[in-house]
Amino acid sequence: MRDDGLLDDTIIMVNDEPYSIWDRDLCRLNIDFIKGIDVDYFDYLLKVHMSAEAEEKASVALRTTLHHATETLFSLLGAFIQAPDCVYGWLAKCRNEQLRTLLIRINKRDSNIFNKFSMKEVSWNSISTLVFQNYSDDTNKNSATAMLFAKLWERLVSEYVDDNHISEYNSFKHGFRIRSGEIGFSLSIGFEKEVGVAPPPSEMRVIGESKYGTTFLNVEPIGGNKNNLKVRRRTINWSIEKTILQLQLVWMSIVNVTSALKVINQIEGDERKFVKPTEDGDFERPWQYTPSITSFNIGNTIDEGQIIPLTKEELLKLIHEQQCKTAN
Repeated sequence: MRDDGLLDDTIIMVNDEPYSIWDRDLCRLNIDFIKGIDVDYFDYLLKVHMSAEAEEKASVALRTTLHHATETLFSLLGAFIQAPDCVYGWLAKCRNEQLRTLLIRINKRDSNIFNKFSMKEVSWNSISTLVFQNYSDDTNKNSATAMLFAKLWERLVSEYVDDNHISEYNSFKHGFRIRSGEIGFSLSIGFEKEVGVAPPPSEMRVIGESKYGTTFLNVEPIGGNKNNLKVRRRTINWSIEKTILQLQLVWMSIVNVTSALKVINQIEGDERKFVKPTEDGDFERPWQYTPSITSFNIGNTIDEGQIIPLTKEELLKLIHEQQCKTAN
């Protein structure tokens, strides 16, 4: 802490939003925060849920943990490139929408992304190289490991920003899931010999199915009007094997990024470990278990031409009129 009574300040960017943060000892606060990160938390949850007897509930818990861990990983990576000197400040100010936008920009190798490492091209390759620059003295091994994790993170982004995954995670977080666990769907097709008469089961061909899945209700704008909504039932198929393997890789990534933050902030006397799968092929294994059909939407057919969209002001007026009637 400064003994001259003056304040420290640092300027950070959260995607493209600038902030100035002030305190008497920003460096100590940042070090304490990084040292307080429990890098093994998600590994602990993985082991607990895998050993649980209630398989259906455990599968949902594992899926929720994967969503949570992935969000944690990408938040740490965002703070790593934009505010390694004020990680807690970046995490406190970053909204989900900002994080997703930043990740998409990184996937596109946007050279205009602010970063505190003077990277000319902000890509997963350049970020991973920085994370693993202190991993090993073996340059070739170091580079190969960095590229494998870079490819993994880029691949995870495509799932993290997918609307199905966002909606599923929200349903888990808020406890609004309708069904979950061992209720994945099976999709079959067949040709009608007579219009309106379904073919017999023996003539149906299964084109995709999964044992595990999640079903929930999703509300969507009508005609782009955010105040007028329609409802769709959404079902997502997922593989428990893929979930477990992805969670292991995400946990390792969190360990590595946290260790890199400790190195950058010169945190001594604290464990700084870097971990990777035993075999390079383990980076590909999760996607070997991807269901052939991953999502399915069902909803009543709505003729939007019959709907008269109401503006926000019109809706507020109707609500006010209803309240007045109730009061009388």
